Amino acid sequence: MKMKRLLTLLVLLSFVSPSVALARSPQENPAGEADAARKGLEKKALGLLEDALAEARGLKLVENRVRAQTVAAGLLWPRDEQAARAAFKAAADGIAALNGGLDPEAVAQMRSELLQTVAQRDPKLALDFLRATRLPHPEVLQGQGNWLLSQEQMLEASLAGQIAAEDPRQALSVAEETLTRGVTTGLLGVLSQLNAKDPASASKLAAEIIQKLRAEDLRENGEASGVAFQILTMTRPAEPSASTPQTQATGGEPTIVVAEGSGAFFYPAGPRSPNTLSVDQQLRADLIEKIVSAATSAQPNRGGSYNLFQALQALIPELEKSAPARAAALRQRASALERGFNPQGDVWKPYQELMEKGTVEAILEAAPKAPAEVRDNLYSNAAWKVFNDGGDPERARQIADNLSNPQQRAQLRRSIEQQVQWREAQQGNYAEALQLASRLPSVEEKASALVQIAGAASSKGDKQTALQVLAAARGLLDGQTQFSAWLQIAGAYAPLDAEASFTMVESAIAQLNELMDAAAVVNGFGQDSFRDGELKLQGGYPWSELIGQCAGTLAALAPSYFERASADAKSFRRADARAMAELTLAQNLLNTLTPPRKRFYRGVQSSVPVDGDAVIDGN
Repeated sequence: MKMKRLLTLLVLLSFVSPSVALARSPQENPAGEADAARKGLEKKALGLLEDALAEARGLKLVENRVRAQTVAAGLLWPRDEQAARAAFKAAADGIAALNGGLDPEAVAQMRSELLQTVAQRDPKLALDFLRATRLPHPEVLQGQGNWLLSQEQMLEASLAGQIAAEDPRQALSVAEETLTRGVTTGLLGVLSQLNAKDPASASKLAAEIIQKLRAEDLRENGEASGVAFQILTMTRPAEPSASTPQTQATGGEPTIVVAEGSGAFFYPAGPRSPNTLSVDQQLRADLIEKIVSAATSAQPNRGGSYNLFQALQALIPELEKSAPARAAALRQRASALERGFNPQGDVWKPYQELMEKGTVEAILEAAPKAPAEVRDNLYSNAAWKVFNDGGDPERARQIADNLSNPQQRAQLRRSIEQQVQWREAQQGNYAEALQLASRLPSVEEKASALVQIAGAASSKGDKQTALQVLAAARGLLDGQTQFSAWLQIAGAYAPLDAEASFTMVESAIAQLNELMDAAAVVNGFGQDSFRDGELKLQGGYPWSELIGQCAGTLAALAPSYFERASADAKSFRRADARAMAELTLAQNLLNTLTPPRKRFYRGVQSSVPVDGDAVIDGN
């Protein structure tokens, strides 16, 4: 009986294809293993994110807590929208609380970061936050030309543009409210988005902007003149056909004629491309007259002169056929405006085409005869043409020696050396690349060059050479003061020798712990990186950048060695540094993982699935 059952089993197995049998074997299912590894890493990273938030909640500086909540909310959104909204709300409440007690510019920067992060997920929510966190007394800044008020308008207009894709009516309402406080370039994005979704609303807003521009001095107001120029471009009609009479537009509408002085302008209301913004032609003619009037009386190099110059350049082709004499006069006026902000333009014009299209020999022939302010640029251009065309680098160096400015000459030669070194490394000529790197003036530059050479070797599968070059780079540094270069080498080691990478990062963290404690004591001598004894965690401060570098290297190691990488991030002694390291490590990891449609973050008390997906417990 046993033999019969065994034979039956063997017969059944013979009908199972090898591929199916292999697919059923967990050991032979790389896709399933990779998915399981991804989910496991994501779960660990989310746990680390929770630890970072818990650490941040204990920080004294509200701005540090706000930044942590903003970053965390952005990471949580695709995994647990409810938790992300709560974190965004907490950050917005923190900013509102800061409005009265911190430098307005610092608050504005945090507010901008929050709104940009929220707007990527929910523009309407971002608009609610913008309105809930306004400055308490903006009228105090009204007469001071404060940039904060301009930024407020730009933020509001930007959000209106993003809302337009889903709700053109609300976008128009927000844009019109913004327009009541003045014309801003941010409205151009709203116009573009509305024109794609609701052309009638776009035309209405364009008309209102043109009406608002009537009261603006385009000669002095660069923002208003920029908006005028862009609307002029967005509403430009298509070129009329050769058979179209000058007095009749191809679309059947009469050509608008506006007399001014001894001449007349003809503005054909021709056909439009699908992307052209439609506007009443008389309104457009009024805008043209506003621009021309401002341009003909503007002083060169004033606030709006550059945009008026651009507007004239755009207008001239329209006017050449209908009013050639006036077009010629406007061309002269455009040249006068250009000389105001580009006084060397006339000197450069004869050589522009030569530098773009000329041969090396033609440029070298022209250079000695050229004006002094042009000559060095001609030689520099010729040197790069020789190098980029695959010519002899030695000839490029010889041409560079013709530069009269010693600083520019040295910089050009250094740039050529760096490019030659990179080329040699990419071609596998490591000995030549190393020799060139040895000529660099500073230790940091040499170390950076060696890291590049190691990367080139690694990309070609030559791990042994890569490790030898990194060892040489590591030997150049003392690991005590050259932190940035040290951490760059540590990062390069990560895919090649995890132990060496960990050792370097851990050494750097130990040193940073000592140095940050000492820096907190002497804060105020040099860059003020602390406030109330706590690190300012925003970018631009050296400690934040070094902590971020450490976390970035740990993120490269974490997929295979998460526990050690996480422990290293937690080994920063100061709570502020520790919170930043944990947050940055979690951020780097989660940004590399494609989130599922719904995940629940451990510690968030929520059981409401989205889109019908089951709740996944993070524990």
